[in-house]
Amino acid sequence: MKTMRLKPQPLFKPMKTLLLLSLLTTSALAADLKPNAKLIFDFPELPNTLAGMVSGTTKVARLGAILPSNYALTSKHPLFVYIKGGSGGPEDGGAMARDIVGAEDFIAVQVPLFKKNQPKGKTLPVMVEDLAVVSAAYRTMLEKLAAEVPNIDWQRSVIGGHSNGAHTLSVLLAGRDEFITQHFHAFWLHEGGFQLMPAAMPIKDSRFLLLVADDAMTGGSEFRQLMLDQTLLLERQAKLMKLDFKSIIMRGYGHDVPPEYMRNVRQFARGEPLEDITASEKAAAAKLTLPLRTHPDSSAWNDLLVSDLTNMKVPGAIWSYRDGILTATEDQNIWTKATHGDCVLDFEFKFEPGANSGVFLYNSDETNWMPASIEIQICDDRAKQWQEKPANWRCGAFFGHQPASKSTVKPAGEWNRMTLTAQGPKITVVLNGEVVNEIDLTQWKDGKLNPDDSEMPKWLQGKPWAEMPTKGRIGFQGRHAGAGIEFRHIKLLRL
Repeated sequence: MKTMRLKPQPLFKPMKTLLLLSLLTTSALAADLKPNAKLIFDFPELPNTLAGMVSGTTKVARLGAILPSNYALTSKHPLFVYIKGGSGGPEDGGAMARDIVGAEDFIAVQVPLFKKNQPKGKTLPVMVEDLAVVSAAYRTMLEKLAAEVPNIDWQRSVIGGHSNGAHTLSVLLAGRDEFITQHFHAFWLHEGGFQLMPAAMPIKDSRFLLLVADDAMTGGSEFRQLMLDQTLLLERQAKLMKLDFKSIIMRGYGHDVPPEYMRNVRQFARGEPLEDITASEKAAAAKLTLPLRTHPDSSAWNDLLVSDLTNMKVPGAIWSYRDGILTATEDQNIWTKATHGDCVLDFEFKFEPGANSGVFLYNSDETNWMPASIEIQICDDRAKQWQEKPANWRCGAFFGHQPASKSTVKPAGEWNRMTLTAQGPKITVVLNGEVVNEIDLTQWKDGKLNPDDSEMPKWLQGKPWAEMPTKGRIGFQGRHAGAGIEFRHIKLLRL
C-alpha cells in the first residue's frame, strides 16, 4: 500500500501530454497496480471533511481504492464509488464498496463527505448550499485517481451512496456537476436524496436505482410513508420522461444497509437484471430434488445472519453472535427483518438439559407471534417434563399441531442438524439425517382444532393455517424453560 502526494492533474489532455503522463504513471505505480492492490490518496489541500467537522478535529480528506481481483493494465476497469452515510465514516479504504459490487472487474472506491459549514457534535445533511465545496473536492480526488490508475472505464463507472451519501449525490446531480455527469452514467441512491431527485433525474443516457425501506425510522411512520409516496411519483415522472429508472422497496427494513438488497445494487452496477433470487441461488436450487429428504451441502449458501446482526430484529442485548454461535440470555425471540417465502433453511443447534425452543417460518407479527408463525419445535425429548406433554410438543413437531414421526434428537450437549424445506403450504423437516415431519398447511382449516380434532393450545389459536400467508419472517426462540440453546451454520437458500 502506498500513499500518493502527486499534484492533481486535469483528466483529459492533448495526446502528447497523455502519453507522457502514462509513462510517468507506469514508472511511479507499476509495482502498485496489481490485482487486489489497496491504494490510498491523501488530500491535505482540501477542506476538512464532514467527519472532522462533526468531531471538532481536522481530518485530512482521503480516497481509498481497491483494484479488482482480475485487474490488468491491458484491460479497462470501471469505478464503483461508494459514499457512506452519516458523517461519511469510518474510513475503510473501499472495503464496503467492494463487498457490494464484488471482487472482480470494478475498482472499489470510498470518498469522504464534505459540507460548507457544520457545527461540532451533530451531523447535518448535505444540501444544495454545499454543492461548490463537494464538487471541487470530488473532482480533485477522482482526477488524481485517474492520473494514477490509467485504465479506468468511465463509460461503465457507477457512483452511489447511503443516507447522507445519497443526499450528496443528489446535490451533485441536481446541480448538474460537470465532472460527475460527464464521467458517470449509472447512479444509485439508498435511503436518501429523495427531495432533489425530480431535478436530478433528467440526465441523458443515464441509469438510476433508488432503494427505500418500508419500515418506520427516525421521524416516524408518517415520514416513511412520505418517502414511499415520493418514490411512486418519481417512477411516474421517469416513465413520462422515458428514463431508465428503477426503484426497490426494501421490505421489513428501516434505515439499514441489508445485504440481500445490496445484491440488487451489484446487479444494477453490472447491468444485470434486478432479481430477488440471485443466479447463484437459482443454480444451487436447480441441483436439488425438493423437498429435501436429507441434509444438503449448504456450505456455499448465503448466511442468514450478518456478523453484527443488523439484518435481524434484536431485542436489546439479549442475543449475541460470536465466533459463529448465535445464543440468547433470555426468553425473547430474534427475527429477520426481511420476509422470506419458499426456501431451504439449514442449521445446527445444541441445547442444555430440559431445553424447549423452536425455529419459526412465515411469521407475520413478531409481537403476537405465537398464532402468527409456523413453529418447528426444538426440545430435549429425554427430559421428564416434556415426556409428560403431548407428542406435538417434542422435537421436530409442528408445535401444538402435528407430532414428529420419530424422535431423532441427540442428548443435551451434542450438536444436532435440522433442514427445513418450505414450498408454499408444504414444509418438510429433516432432523439428524431423517425425515421426521411433513405438513400441508391447507389441511388446517380451523383456528382451534387440528385436522385430527385435537385442540390446539389456547395461545396458538387464531387464524387457520390454511389462511395464513406463506411468506414472513424467520425467527429463533431464546433461552426458554430455563435452559440455554445455541445455533450455528445457519444457511438460507431462497427458492
